[in-house]
Amino acid sequence: MTRGSVIAGAVLLSQIGLNGQVAPTITWQNCYGGSADEVGHRLVRTSDHGFVVAGFTTSVDGDVSGQHGDHDTWAFKTDSTGALIWQRTVGGVSWDNAHGLAQALDGGFFLAGMMTPYPILYSQVSAVKLDGLGNVVWSVDLGGSSNETARDVAATSDGGCIVAGSAASNDGDVSGNHGLSDAWVVKLDNAGAMQWQRCFGGSGHDDGWAIINTTDGGYLLAGSTWSLDGDITVNLGSGDVWLVKIDVAGNIQWQKTLGGTWSESPRDLLATSDGGYLFAAETRSSDGDVLGQHGDQDMWIVKLDANGDIQWQNCLGGTGLDIPLDIDQLADGGFILTGNSRSTDGDVSGNHGIMDAWVARLSDQGTLLWQKAMGGTDFDGGDAVEVMSNGRSMIVGHTQSADGDVQNFIGVRDVWMIELGEEDLATGVPSGSDLPDPIAIPNPTNGLVHVTEQIGPLVHYSVFNLLGAVVRSGRLETPDRTIDLSALPPGPYLIDGTTGQGSFQVRVIKE
Repeated sequence: MTRGSVIAGAVLLSQIGLNGQVAPTITWQNCYGGSADEVGHRLVRTSDHGFVVAGFTTSVDGDVSGQHGDHDTWAFKTDSTGALIWQRTVGGVSWDNAHGLAQALDGGFFLAGMMTPYPILYSQVSAVKLDGLGNVVWSVDLGGSSNETARDVAATSDGGCIVAGSAASNDGDVSGNHGLSDAWVVKLDNAGAMQWQRCFGGSGHDDGWAIINTTDGGYLLAGSTWSLDGDITVNLGSGDVWLVKIDVAGNIQWQKTLGGTWSESPRDLLATSDGGYLFAAETRSSDGDVLGQHGDQDMWIVKLDANGDIQWQNCLGGTGLDIPLDIDQLADGGFILTGNSRSTDGDVSGNHGIMDAWVARLSDQGTLLWQKAMGGTDFDGGDAVEVMSNGRSMIVGHTQSADGDVQNFIGVRDVWMIELGEEDLATGVPSGSDLPDPIAIPNPTNGLVHVTEQIGPLVHYSVFNLLGAVVRSGRLETPDRTIDLSALPPGPYLIDGTTGQGSFQVRVIKE
């Protein structure tokens, strides 16, 4: 066998999971930014099959214009092929950065992160509302005399949003702080006015990392805790994952502590199609709730039931540093994960350099089906992932490489978008290009909705609620393309469909 054949075989094997599935190939990728430093932290898919990315920029050239200071919040929109449609910089003369992004009910976008007002050295929470064209609708800064930051935001059914992060103050906009820092949750109305705020924690360091809506109108917060008093009833080690279920007014309904004797911290949280939850966290433990740890730091994926009890867990990674940053659910109930990996062993293979963007596909029971390391010879990472209805996935990350998988590198560090093609799974959805969105009649509806237009003879569909969870799925065959929503509660829904000819989306209001 020639050396070239050995290398080609090794590359192929590096993309094959435990069940023999081959990882999808990159269908397109592109870099965004200027001659300085950019990172994209979050990604949402829009109804016109485009994408909005939020993060930060330090450039004043290239794709970036309108910069305000040293370090601006940066949001931009692309079409389905990655072409830039609009971009917006938001901030002051000093440091601004968006860690959270959510699409509002009116088609706009909420950004949440931190800002450091010059010349003061403490940080505050920054929340921004953009319209669908990227124009600033409102912007608010929240905090006290110490450090506050936001790490996630979720749209709420009243047109406002809810922000999660941390607070070290106990004055100004912050009240009820328990210790060194608390997980801080702030509810804003559709004009950006604060409706309520809550501090959760004990006398140590506590933090909020992710927040989602729950079907009862409340919220689930995923944070980290180093306390064993105050709101925290159990501490398992140095730092634990802490889940806090709160009602619509921010009162605690239940809380759970998960982890081992070392440190755990969550990075993403989602509501699953079976009514439970799943979080992705980093872990250094190999005991307690944590099983199968590989090395330095692993990606810990934990599936929970509706009460927060563990149904299954899996540690992913190798002997190096592995950090999960975002996870999404597929129509078959499985999951796709992205993050950063320095490993070259264990679950990770095909690493290109110092650190790669890593993507992993899991079954609905957490089994690793395939994995893919992407990047060049320098530092690269995967920050967010979105599943598309045509069987493809979009990853937004960052890159410092100008080789390997990376093309069109611009500056010191770029936002890097990568589309992965359809996976070769027996349960995979059909491939194809995107179709024009059809019409749903009647809309609003009391129950039955009929999908019109030429969308192919066979349609596989999923209905998503406001939380992003699949509440109904099936297939439509001609001539009857009717979906029954009568058993669902009133509210907005998204019908996401695929055919052999492509994919489509249509929004429906259930009265």
